[in-house]
Amino acid sequence: MLQLIAIVAICKEDGSISMGDEAVKIFLNAKGTLDDVSDELKAFLDYVAGKKPKDVYVERLEEAVKEAKKNERSRKLFQARISALFRFSFLSLPPYSGEKFT
Repeated sequence: MLQLIAIVAICKEDGSISMGDEAVKIFLNAKGTLDDVSDELKAFLDYVAGKKPKDVYVERLEEAVKEAKKNERSRKLFQARISALFRFSFLSLPPYSGEKFT
């Protein structure tokens, strides 16, 4: 099973047509079994899957997460910022005009 999957937008009806925006969506699979990612990314994915950190970066990340969980004010501030970001993102999108993208 792959650990990293990259997907680009291709037309379902005609596979020769793509969005052309060069956007790539990357999906990471923490339960993947193939060694198709770097050791550092594998250490992070293992951590996400619930394993103990095996990497200095992931150990630092775990400490930061523990500290953030301890601090109620930081957690509420983070939640408020994320909530505001999502509201802003959806509210600031213009309505779709029906014109084709080029």
